[in-house]
Amino acid sequence: MHKTTLLIAFAPAILAFGSCQDDDRYVGSDRLATETRPVLDFNEIRVGDAIAVEVSAAPRFLVTVRGNDNLMDRIVTDVQGDRLRIHMLPGNYRELDVTVAIEMPELNALDLSGASEGRLTGLPSGADEFVLELSGASTATAENASATDLILGLSGASVASLYDLEVSVAEVNLSGASEASVRIADRITGSLSGASTLHYRGEPDISVTTSGASELHNDN
Repeated sequence: MHKTTLLIAFAPAILAFGSCQDDDRYVGSDRLATETRPVLDFNEIRVGDAIAVEVSAAPRFLVTVRGNDNLMDRIVTDVQGDRLRIHMLPGNYRELDVTVAIEMPELNALDLSGASEGRLTGLPSGADEFVLELSGASTATAENASATDLILGLSGASVASLYDLEVSVAEVNLSGASEASVRIADRITGSLSGASTLHYRGEPDISVTTSGASELHNDN
């Protein structure tokens, strides 16, 4: 669990987190509540607003939200098409502490933004490609996971620690001082820019361009 202060901006107005006495301003309580959300039939996840998600493989869907008890009705979990979207309603939040545990049969794509966190355990990927996108200082980790192909995109000082995600082929694009660690068996392609860093393990063929003080490190 993690607490954060979050600014969610919308044009034309900017809504900031603050005291709960003012309209559109909310302070998370120290009490946590848990509830199960009735959402089914998705294979992609998009997360924003500094929310943490824990994704694990299971034969059926189960989505459990744990967060500040006074903010539970402001945590959105809805499905559009094949994608589960998780975010806060518009507002200005302080002391936000929200974690969503997700059990699902397969995961094909995960998109984290706005300082969100993702942890994958036993990645349930049923697609040829697993797509992982991080932006806005988001982070991702993986444990006991594997995928055939990985498409990895990081921006805005995001970090992906994926040595425990075994992949055959990866396309990696990092920008904005982002950093990734990957284990690749056969081939890596992509680009690094803006003082980003890619660490890799394995003996893949490499076709990665670097610019702007970016670095590629062999960590074998």
